[in-house]
Amino acid sequence: MEFILGWIGGKLLDISLKFLKFLKIRKLKFWGISWDFSGCFLGMSRKEQNPIYITCFQSYAFNNSNRPIKKVNGYLRSNLDNTKIPILLDSMPPEETEGIPPKCKFSIRALFRDENSAQEGIIEDKFLNEFSDFTLVVNLDNKKFQKRFSRNRVTKLIEKWRKEIEANPKPHVIRK
Repeated sequence: MEFILGWIGGKLLDISLKFLKFLKIRKLKFWGISWDFSGCFLGMSRKEQNPIYITCFQSYAFNNSNRPIKKVNGYLRSNLDNTKIPILLDSMPPEETEGIPPKCKFSIRALFRDENSAQEGIIEDKFLNEFSDFTLVVNLDNKKFQKRFSRNRVTKLIEKWRKEIEANPKPHVIRK
């Protein structure tokens, strides 16, 4: 592997060319937007030993550009039955906002609801039957961004969350 010397924070460091290429490519983000899908992209809840409810899709992003994004809209689309759920921009309908300012961190959410349930979200089994494979579609100033979340990735995330909550039951505030 090739290395070059570089200054970071006043210190001389060996930096791999592969890492520098990564930094350069990272700046070529989707029209100046950095997306973060690395963490828990599904909001989930569970009361005691009751079933898991999937409450929302959630992701953070950052407008790296020096320009505002004025037109924002989008949806979460089930790849199983083509059901669409509108996105929220920082918990607001995008059409009720002024858009995304330059150099701004923002969140994208889509809320899962079941009219037949008193609890917030969709029970896990129903969610897996309807939304276990979905695509996020976001239009930013008429430029379309799409990201697919496969059934495998979704079920792994739910299982990871289940194991964490069962392994470490921590006291927390719950709704009546």
